[in-house]
Amino acid sequence: MTGKNTIGIFTSFSVETLCTIDELGERFAGQSRYTAKQYCDFRYSTNLQRFKYDPFTGEEIDWKEVERMIEL
Repeated sequence: MTGKNTIGIFTSFSVETLCTIDELGERFAGQSRYTAKQYCDFRYSTNLQRFKYDPFTGEEIDWKEVERMIEL
């Protein structure tokens, strides 16, 4: 999995955009109100609508790996 995988739809002020791992990392570093654990755990409701599979490549998204990547 690379930072270019599309992992969900990010909503901010009524604007929805596709979000990659790299973009989520940038938003998370920009002092998001959610933690990396909350973004990557499907039990939490956040401003990211998470995908189970990348819609462009069909690759399954490993959310534990995503959490590790955005915490760096």
